[in-house]
Amino acid sequence: MDIGSTGTRWCLSDIETQILAEGTSTELRGPWAEASQALQGIKALITSMGHAPLLALVIGITGSDSKHAAELAHALSAQFDLALDRIEIMSDIELACLAHFEPGEGYLIYAGTGSIAGFWDSSLSFHRCGGRGPLIDDAGGGHWIARQALQHIWRSEESKPGSLQTMPLARRLCEAMQAFDWPSQRAWINQADRGKFGELALAVASEVDEDSEAILRAAGQALARLANTMVDNFGQRPLGLAGGAFSL
Repeated sequence: MDIGSTGTRWCLSDIETQILAEGTSTELRGPWAEASQALQGIKALITSMGHAPLLALVIGITGSDSKHAAELAHALSAQFDLALDRIEIMSDIELACLAHFEPGEGYLIYAGTGSIAGFWDSSLSFHRCGGRGPLIDDAGGGHWIARQALQHIWRSEESKPGSLQTMPLARRLCEAMQAFDWPSQRAWINQADRGKFGELALAVASEVDEDSEAILRAAGQALARLANTMVDNFGQRPLGLAGGAFSL
């Protein structure tokens, strides 16, 4: 399972690693403050697959750390009668890097709701750049793109009243939120989770105009910084790109 901020992708294989089923779910999202929150969603998804008892489970979760991973592993072990050594829980970027490259082979730049670069070296140590969350960084990800766009339209409205009605980018964002003034947008923002807020990036990129192009170009530059930092620290290697923000 790859559990991100906007949903989950999963696949089920047999012991020979032949894929039996795969799919997505928008019901199961991370991150969670408590392992119990994660357990209920994961249990429901696995139960819905309707296959034979599990032999092993590998999960990548956005925002996962060692403490939460250990708590969740013990809960899943009891729930599905799996030995702890048959359960592997890591961050979503760690899982994505292993899916793209052998250890020591290459760097992965991931840009979904947030942004991060990751690298497993040949000694199986994991290195990262970025991924500090929306309050500090995550530059180039969907949340950052949405934040930059909203900042831009409201600064434009402040300097030139009426811009909210005439600027194409502003109209697209207002329509996406179904909120056409500041009080209604503030209410929307306050109730939106990180993933839902980041989905506003789709409205930014749905049309190419001067404003959206500038924001997306800045996002690309921010993601390139992650790659360049990895190269500076660990040398030239193949580079992989993953995450929904790259489709923008």
